Amino acid sequence: MNKKFSAKLILLGEYTVLNAGSTLAIPLPQYYGEWSFDLNDENGRLGLEKLYHYIEGNSAVTQGFNLERFKIDLDRGRVLKSNIPLGYGLGSSGSVVAAVYDAYANEPTKDLLELKSTLAWLEGAFHGQSSGTDPLVSYLDKPIIIRDKDVSIIGTALELSRFFLIDTGIKRNASPLIKWYNESLTNNKEFRKINDQLKNHNELAIQASLNLDEQELEYQIRQISAIQFDHFRPMIPDPVAEIWNSNDYILKICGAGGGGMMLGFRLTSDPMEQIGNYTTISL
Repeated sequence: MNKKFSAKLILLGEYTVLNAGSTLAIPLPQYYGEWSFDLNDENGRLGLEKLYHYIEGNSAVTQGFNLERFKIDLDRGRVLKSNIPLGYGLGSSGSVVAAVYDAYANEPTKDLLELKSTLAWLEGAFHGQSSGTDPLVSYLDKPIIIRDKDVSIIGTALELSRFFLIDTGIKRNASPLIKWYNESLTNNKEFRKINDQLKNHNELAIQASLNLDEQELEYQIRQISAIQFDHFRPMIPDPVAEIWNSNDYILKICGAGGGGMMLGFRLTSDPMEQIGNYTTISL
């Protein structure tokens, strides 16, 4: 069976990861990229060609990849078919990077920090600068925790049944949102205090998730949601802000926010197929 390279979802730790906060990221298997051959699929080929030339142009790393086979496969029409939506923060480029590394790295490393660094460099072909988180989750196809410079694979099952996504239908550009966040940290002392609180709530939420402590997890997500609504409003589209508070669910930013997906947490045992005008997507 053809291997699939999943999208990624930052479950906990969005934004604070940029400031040495802990992050819990998981694969999102309903969205993925998959190898195929199609000489007429220009879109599926563009990212691969970009990566090929990016690797080829750096003599320090070319020996680590089988570029000859990569080029032959491109000429034969090898493409990565993907249903990961673009501009949604789900790691569409990370899936491409993971697939290329899996297929063409001569000696794939098992050291997680080295792997993350290499994948971050590869994703630089698309973003200029990358943390490596997206392609790492896609390549490993396992949940991971990042704490500052430490990376670990989660070896136990997570309880995800109360989490869901809603599709805002809005493509967003993460760059201005990240710029706003970084400038707020630099110029606003009060925001730095809020960010430290958010880092603490994210860490406690990650611990609660690992411990399967749903009561504590719910409490921490409530705190995260409230802080984001009060202090991260550029990341919350107006239609989503109108349905942010409910007795049935909690919403929080997903990735950079501003559009794409928003992440929800159910407060009741009743399934929710619709919230406002949005259809829910179960994890």
